[in-house]
Amino acid sequence: MDLVKAWFHILAWSVASIGGVIAAFRAIVEMRRNREQRKQELRWRQARESKDILDKLNEDPRSRSAMMMLDWSGREYKIKEDVKERISKSDVLEAL
Repeated sequence: MDLVKAWFHILAWSVASIGGVIAAFRAIVEMRRNREQRKQELRWRQARESKDILDKLNEDPRSRSAMMMLDWSGREYKIKEDVKERISKSDVLEAL
């Protein structure tokens, strides 16, 4: 009787130990999946925010002109209704 009880006790501890290792492994895998999902969601949020910022910049004529000045050197820009000026890269860098 004591032998059966001892074997049952050993078997129960073995099953519990194996179950604990499996549970720990599953927890690690789930944490990794959650971290990857959060990383992907953050990336989408960053992309969405970037798009919103670019949309707002493109809506404002002054910011469009400023971006054009930064991107293309040596173009003519309308300063006033009847005044145009050629702005070079050195002019932009000096102004910044």
